[in-house]
Amino acid sequence: ERLEAEDSLDKLKDPLQYLLALTDVSDRLPQTKRISMLSSSGSILVRWAVNRVLDKAKSTDAKITIIRALICNSNSIGLAAEWIDDVSAPKEDSSYPKIEGEALSDLKRHWLERVKAAAKNGRLLDAVANLRWVLSDWMKWADSSEAKEWVHSLFADSKRILKFLKVNVNEARSQTIGSYYAQDKGWLSWKSLEKFQPREKWEALADQLSKSTNLSDDDKRTLRLFQ
Repeated sequence: ERLEAEDSLDKLKDPLQYLLALTDVSDRLPQTKRISMLSSSGSILVRWAVNRVLDKAKSTDAKITIIRALICNSNSIGLAAEWIDDVSAPKEDSSYPKIEGEALSDLKRHWLERVKAAAKNGRLLDAVANLRWVLSDWMKWADSSEAKEWVHSLFADSKRILKFLKVNVNEARSQTIGSYYAQDKGWLSWKSLEKFQPREKWEALADQLSKSTNLSDDDKRTLRLFQ
């Protein structure tokens, strides 16, 4: 929050390196666990910083240069996907330039290469906070079998597939005012899971996971919601 609010960002002649530094760590910033009730998620703060720079850019070409660098030259996966969506169909009065044709395909190609490398080295599951939306774009911009095969590869490791399932939990807790009692209403959606593997495979996995031992409290909750 402090970095995003830095006044000097508005005075830099070339703020791109500053934005790249923020973008590089954006995947690891918390998306839901916030410092206070009024805090925004980490990736939103990085987006705001980028928007401040885009608003001051003097031409469409300058904006395209900034966005292309953030997508192609950073380590970001989650925000890079969001920016590709932003430039594919900019909203009215948006600060984002429209990019289409071969230039847009090139952005998607760079992004897909990074996603596949992250899936291979473990970073995709371990360090991308908004994985659900990333997988949706992976299936949309490439052969959907690639993402499905990656998800299936997680089935062999109970810890990793439980981590994947936790990412897909829809968080919903209710708490009475003035009370410490909180009711857990988290849930998993079959509609979401069946995009990656057929239901019978998930059912077989549930039977396999029921025999797991030494689970953390988070894993136990995720398994309960899954079952």
